[in-house]
Order: sequence, then structure tokens, then C-alpha cells
Amino acid sequence: MWVKKADRHGKPAVILLGIGLMTVGALLTLVPLLLITILGVVVFTFGFFGAHSTASAWVSQRAKEYRSQASSLYLFAYYAGSSIAGAIGGFFYTSFAWLGVVVFMLGLLALAVPAIQFAKKRTSRRAIAVVLSNQETLSDILHNVPY
Repeated sequence: MWVKKADRHGKPAVILLGIGLMTVGALLTLVPLLLITILGVVVFTFGFFGAHSTASAWVSQRAKEYRSQASSLYLFAYYAGSSIAGAIGGFFYTSFAWLGVVVFMLGLLALAVPAIQFAKKRTSRRAIAVVLSNQETLSDILHNVPY
């Protein structure tokens, strides 16, 4: 499902969808009903793994050279971030209970949105540079754009 969505709508949009699902899931865990809390964990997990797998594929797609190093760096950042955020999340839990953890997670998700937008912008600029380096003129590019 995530792959088809990423092919159709682009990887940044699908990652943002995953972030949105994680946000909804985190908020659902605040409802004091067990079934709603479980639903929140399921929604959060679904959004997380969708965003994570899409981001991992995006790294491989963007890295034209040194793909294994790019994937390794992504996974290093993923696990380092999980370790650091997990430790900090423990502080939020001991100081502010579950609400503190949810607020902390929402803060991290809010930081992810501009990071995705920045990466998307850099991808667009890189694509334009590749097209222009192929000796095409701007009028050729605009002529081939479907309206």
C-alpha cells in the first residue's frame, strides 16, 4: 500500500501522511478507554512503519552513488535517534506521566515536517539541475509539461 501511494503521490507526501497518522495515533492514546488506546497504538505503529519504510526507500532513490553508505547513515541516524529520544522520553514520563511522553512525541513529529519539506525542496532543485545539465532548454522543458 505505501509503495503504491509513494509512486502515485511522491515519497514526501507519503511520509507526511505517516507523520499525520502518528500524530492521530499518539493523541488517541490519551483517551482513557483501553480499546481507544490500543487503536491509537495501532494507528501510530502503522503510520510509523509506513513513514520509515518510505524514507528508507527515498534515501536509496536519492543516492545515485554510495547507496550502501547512504542507507547505513540513514539506519545509524534512525537507531541513534531512537536511543536518544527513548532516553529523553523516559525523563518526560517520570516528570509528566504519559501526557508528557505524548507531548514530546508530538514535538518530534512537528520537527519532522520542515525536515521533509527541506529534503523535498532539495530533491526538486536536484531534479531541475539534472534536467538542465542534459542540455535541455527551459522552453523544451515547459513545452513537455502536461497542462
